[in-house]
Amino acid sequence: MALALLVAAVASLSGPPPTLVRYELLESTRVLTPAGSREVALKGTVVTAGGKARWETPGAHLPGVTARASLYDGANLFLLDPEASVVSPVTREEFDELFQPPAGARGMATAATKDLVASVTGEGSGKLPDGSATSRWSVSCAYTIVSTQPGRVVRMRHEVRGTVESLEREGLAPTPFDDLLRLFRVRGEAREALELELRKVTGLPVRVRLEASSEAVVEAAGADAGAGARRPAKSTTTTTRTVTILERRAKTKEDAAHFSVPDAYRTVPFERLRSGGSPRP
Repeated sequence: MALALLVAAVASLSGPPPTLVRYELLESTRVLTPAGSREVALKGTVVTAGGKARWETPGAHLPGVTARASLYDGANLFLLDPEASVVSPVTREEFDELFQPPAGARGMATAATKDLVASVTGEGSGKLPDGSATSRWSVSCAYTIVSTQPGRVVRMRHEVRGTVESLEREGLAPTPFDDLLRLFRVRGEAREALELELRKVTGLPVRVRLEASSEAVVEAAGADAGAGARRPAKSTTTTTRTVTILERRAKTKEDAAHFSVPDAYRTVPFERLRSGGSPRP
């Protein structure tokens, strides 16, 4: 009797098991430029519990790498290539960089960010198809990049507007795989300003739609300064994110395999995975 009471007391101190949540994540980007259009989509499943998470994309590689899965063990990030049975530890910066557009060539121009404005404001509530109430947020960011190059000045105006809906429930804390910032094709000061504003969003982002536009005006400089500006070149981008909750239950002992690297996997440098991945948008 005393032993049974002791076991019950220890169990009560340990508390209930953490909630395991499994959800389908679909992110898509459609880019329309004067040269044509291109659409890229990434679909996978995220499993998370107790501050750990795993994101698997069996139908496609993650952008720019051969990995089809990523793992967060509560402290560190890993990219996994199940086909080659290899794993590579990566920093948060290296992981986030997978989803960013290529940086411009260095040494070719000097650039400055002008007229930067970024904001995230609450817009009440929304509702998912299953009736779940969401918090709704309005997002906007606008800025101009002025780039001075030999013989010309390029003014690139960027604007993005959209909405974010988030869901707050037990076990739905965002993971590194739910970072909203990666949905924005921005760098430098604009990225820093957006990062600060997006901290206002609480809960798990379950529905996102962003409409972005970029317009470039090229002006002659130096000896050709009187030539005037060329016709503006404009591109638009539509980005969406949709989360569908598939399962919510108490975590079991068997679920530990979701959040660990298989023993048979070899550790390789990050550079080994940097080829053959899905294209960036």
